[in-house]
Amino acid sequence: DGRIKYLAIGFSSGKIKLWDLSVPKVIASFSRNSSSIISMDMNLYSNSIAVSYSDGNVLKMDMRGNQKWSKYYPPGNNTIFSSVNISQNGKYLYFVGNDPSGIILNEGGELINYFYSNYKSSIYGLKSHLSNDNDFLLTTHTDHTIRVWSIMDSSLSLVNVNKQNRPRIIDMSTLDDRNFGNVILIADRRKRIHLYDFLSNKYIGNARTRNEPSAISFINGDNDDRSFLVGDIKGKISFWVIEGTRKIKILDESKKIHKSKIIGLIPLDRKQGSLVITSDHEAVYIIDYTNYEVKAKLFSDDNIETYNDFKIEEYF
Repeated sequence: DGRIKYLAIGFSSGKIKLWDLSVPKVIASFSRNSSSIISMDMNLYSNSIAVSYSDGNVLKMDMRGNQKWSKYYPPGNNTIFSSVNISQNGKYLYFVGNDPSGIILNEGGELINYFYSNYKSSIYGLKSHLSNDNDFLLTTHTDHTIRVWSIMDSSLSLVNVNKQNRPRIIDMSTLDDRNFGNVILIADRRKRIHLYDFLSNKYIGNARTRNEPSAISFINGDNDDRSFLVGDIKGKISFWVIEGTRKIKILDESKKIHKSKIIGLIPLDRKQGSLVITSDHEAVYIIDYTNYEVKAKLFSDDNIETYNDFKIEEYF
């Protein structure tokens, strides 16, 4: 029904923990590699988790940690995959990185295809993001571009390249609103967030943030205000809206939630509650983004703290 229930957390030690937030408790904890986890994706349809590690290994396992397969791409060839996505049907895995810019593996781990950002060896893939309709894969690269790929299961077709000269892109998010178009939000290191239509390759507008952003995400659901959240390197979260078709406006901002930067933002669907899941290097936080109150903390030792009589199981 679109509700978030499971949360997979990867650690620099290579360990992965799977939380069932409706209980709430850790239902699986496992380690298949001692190297740092760079990227991870989870797919409930295929009951699988795909992981890329800093030592060049990529692997697929089920949600109990049973390994399905593992592949090794030597880092000596500059092959480190910085982002991974599993297709909606769970049959294909897209690894984005360098040398080449990306590979497509099937659910059995067999190499199906390559896709290249450019035939220049100095241009690497950095991040990737599946559009909400799962029809497009968006990838960011070291030449400060975003490439839009049409997904045809075992292959990707390059649709267009956003060639605007910007600093390194930190994060991106797509909006689940077909009435508004194929819109993507981009956060960069120059304290800017940008909005553009990724299919028509049309730039819409931008706004300046108070601090350097570290994460960005639309809030999807039954809302007409086209709102989104921005996390920054100072440990703050701000609430923004898109007014009309191009004006980006900040409405409010939290005080410092924790000492380090915001790592990732996972807003719940509006019908599930005004909550967002985020983290720093010490814990995973569940926060009410209407008042920025911390409702719960999930710790690496499997403990959980709740505040102000918050009952986590009522939301998940």
